Amino acid sequence: MLKKITKNKTSAENDILELFNLKAQKSLLEKRETELKTRISEYVTSHVSPDTKKNYTYFVNAPNGKRVMFQKQARKKIELNEENAISMLRKKKLLSPIITVERIAEEVTQDQILDALIDAGYDDYIDIVETIDESALEELVMNGKLTQAEFEKMCDININYAIICTEEKEEEIE
Repeated sequence: MLKKITKNKTSAENDILELFNLKAQKSLLEKRETELKTRISEYVTSHVSPDTKKNYTYFVNAPNGKRVMFQKQARKKIELNEENAISMLRKKKLLSPIITVERIAEEVTQDQILDALIDAGYDDYIDIVETIDESALEELVMNGKLTQAEFEKMCDININYAIICTEEKEEEIE
């Protein structure tokens, strides 16, 4: 009762083989792309000065008259280092407005709680943890009480690079 559809089977087999070959080619192309990006990155880093954002940009004229841009684009990750921030803010006498403290009850101050614990002989239970209120820290920078450079000294900065290779857009041409 079952019909053999040899045409579709052959077509499916051909599609499978084509897919297999394409995957193999894709793998080779990706490997070659990685090799080229690495070589070009090394060249650009040693022969081109970075811009103010630490990007390395290099242009090449293509045979079709267009320009091709290769860019080793800096991606900056800034993370507040609370230890550095607390130390610097303490020196500048700016620490108290930006420290957040967990409280047990609104009507009881932290000092009252600490005094009660000490009076009761529980001073071993006291562990004061200072935590930076990042929005308050941002206000200090916005109000000019801290410079951007001072803020960055409080941070751990990690720069990673993305590799971009594309045809130059019209608005990029000077």
